Amino acid sequence: MKTLFTAIALAITISLAIVARANDVEFNHDHSGKTCMQINLATTVSKHIGLYGYSANKTGWGEAYAGPTFAIPHLQVGIAAGMETGRKNARFGGFVSAKSGRTSLLALGEDGGSGLWYRAEAKYQLDAKTLVGVLQEKNQGTGILVERKLDKTITLRARFYGGGNGDVGMKLAF
Repeated sequence: MKTLFTAIALAITISLAIVARANDVEFNHDHSGKTCMQINLATTVSKHIGLYGYSANKTGWGEAYAGPTFAIPHLQVGIAAGMETGRKNARFGGFVSAKSGRTSLLALGEDGGSGLWYRAEAKYQLDAKTLVGVLQEKNQGTGILVERKLDKTITLRARFYGGGNGDVGMKLAF
């Protein structure tokens, strides 16, 4: 069953990679010296339905999942299933994203595998290249974030949490 589930998740992710239109790869370096690579793939199937895939990998750990998205003006919801390294049971993820003018909200959640994880972000776009915001993440606490686009392809990002935790990263859009 695990092999079948892995094959299905991999097939969905590869299919998304082939047809995806909104994609990025993100590299984050945290306070402990670990680098995490995240891959986000998404495509639109129709006006209100799409598909997305997500993968995160760092030394000794990784996860990947894929699933459908549903959208109406200013709101998008996604649900997905996948796997996590070293776990027998499935990993489930999802998100809710809302945007109005310069303000956006994002709530992410995962469960299964190693257990519950979540992050919520509220962002405000200062200008065409700069976003600032606040966030709350399980195991990190509350913090601030700053994103700065260098061009259409490269965005720099930093997240700072209480207690000195956080990460800096670069997002490559393609």
